[in-house]
Amino acid sequence: NVKLVASKTSAVTVENKEQLAELTIYKEGQVLTGAEVSENGTVFQYENRRQKNAVYNVYAGADTFTADLPVDGKYYVKEIFAPDGFVTTEEVQEFTFEYAGEDQTEVSYDFTFENQPTTVELTKTDLTTGKELPGAHLKVTDSDGNIVDEWTSTEESHVIKELVVGKEYTMTETKPADGYVTAESITFTVENTAEVQKHEMKDDVTKVEISKTDITGETEIPGAKLTILDKDDQVVESWTSTEEAHYIEKLPIGKYTLREEQAPKGYLLTADVTFEVKDTGEIQKVAMKDDTAKGKVILNKTDKSSGEPLKGVEFELRDSKGKVLETLKTDAAGHAESKLYEIATFKNGKYDTAI
Repeated sequence: NVKLVASKTSAVTVENKEQLAELTIYKEGQVLTGAEVSENGTVFQYENRRQKNAVYNVYAGADTFTADLPVDGKYYVKEIFAPDGFVTTEEVQEFTFEYAGEDQTEVSYDFTFENQPTTVELTKTDLTTGKELPGAHLKVTDSDGNIVDEWTSTEESHVIKELVVGKEYTMTETKPADGYVTAESITFTVENTAEVQKHEMKDDVTKVEISKTDITGETEIPGAKLTILDKDDQVVESWTSTEEAHYIEKLPIGKYTLREEQAPKGYLLTADVTFEVKDTGEIQKVAMKDDTAKGKVILNKTDKSSGEPLKGVEFELRDSKGKVLETLKTDAAGHAESKLYEIATFKNGKYDTAI
């Protein structure tokens, strides 16, 4: 409420002076109390014959404001600064200060000014779908780094009221939702409007590409049964490899193990591969390489009668087409071993035929 009170003062000298009125303005109401004088106030303005457009500031921090004003002037009251967290109202209250007679010392006027709080709506969305993203930890800080609000995102946008007009705030993601990447902070300035001020922060997903290749790392091997385990050895995902790399989105940031449960025919099981999903929207590549199964020939040559080992006996190792691969010669223990050879042929990374 704005209360205007006028009290008449009479001329007490023999000079012919214009009659004046004393005006007292009260700013009342919860939203207007306790404000800084330098930042909040109401303008009281009047028009009269003696002085055009004289302006008086009435501050919310003060109890009263008193000015000697001529009777029968036209006046208006309007707010020029709202209290912290509220929007300056554009409403103007006009009145004419009329002389009420010599027996009435005060003339009162009552006005009501309602201040609307500022309203900021902060949304946390999926970069691709644009839908609200629950599970992210967020905070808003002022320009001095003081935390204004903290929350965990839900399927609804987050609303903050009574942020100070003209001040700068920063929205920061302290922990992304599982499977998402930490977004860059957003800085915004609160405007002097009662309309909802909307700001959006978008999160990208993590992306992992897993290749299952031969030992050269150039050819994808189909048929391997693979599993991803998290740090607690819980299965996150399982699949059978194909001729294309396996693509996964939304793996939460952290450490994982890639395990081969079964190797493709003609290949050997590979040891576990550990990898870490990092806080980035770039595709993170993980490779597991399988070596082909190989075999060798082991010979032991002995005398049939005595059973004694025979040294220096030579053997030719040939392939299925009769081509000599190598010559084996027994040692003093009658023992000879060949090199390692493929046990099968492969075509486009697949087992073809046994050798």
